[in-house]
Amino acid sequence: MSNTKHWRIMILAFIVLLAVWTTIKAERSCLVYLPSLAKNSPCLEIGFILPSCDDFVVKYYLWVVVRVWPPQEVHRVLARIEDREVELTPFEWSGPYDPAWQGTLSLVGLTPGPKLLTVIAIDKAGQSTRTSRYIKYVVPD
Repeated sequence: MSNTKHWRIMILAFIVLLAVWTTIKAERSCLVYLPSLAKNSPCLEIGFILPSCDDFVVKYYLWVVVRVWPPQEVHRVLARIEDREVELTPFEWSGPYDPAWQGTLSLVGLTPGPKLLTVIAIDKAGQSTRTSRYIKYVVPD
């Protein structure tokens, strides 16, 4: 094998490895990755499914989907942005994140810009756990 051909193969292999590493890194930080876990309550942990990452861009309505562990200890799950609050309901995700909790928050009437989404899970003993994520609320032209 010639030196030039060898270097081309090495460079191609490096580019493929870099692409794989970048994809894994992006999925770990932003995509459907659950370790945005909060554990304040001795019982419950919360992980975001949607919105999938910080700075998620939202228009009008925000669909919130979270997983709370362990599911048998969950009494209530709430999502809140500013003065808007919705109680999340059990949701059959039928996937690796089943069961999940979901609900839709209306953002209509809020000023555009960054918003703090807070999810609160309350266990059967009344103790709560919370976690937050920033979203970007934009009003379409």
